[in-house]
Amino acid sequence: MQSPLDAGAATMGVFIDLDVVDKHYAVAKAACADIVDSPKTVEYGGTYSAVDPKGHPWFFTEPKAG
Repeated sequence: MQSPLDAGAATMGVFIDLDVVDKHYAVAKAACADIVDSPKTVEYGGTYSAVDPKGHPWFFTEPKAG
């Protein structure tokens, strides 16, 4: 198996559901995470994404209220 950095493309993604995306984003940003997309609201709720040091994409989401 290869990391995304070695393969030249993402080989998988990690999806995490959260209660509050903005709070998680603030902690990740303060820890100097490699943020790909800042928090935004989409049809299914709030979301942002980052990559880890090996290049794996991480997607953090907060379900839409209601």
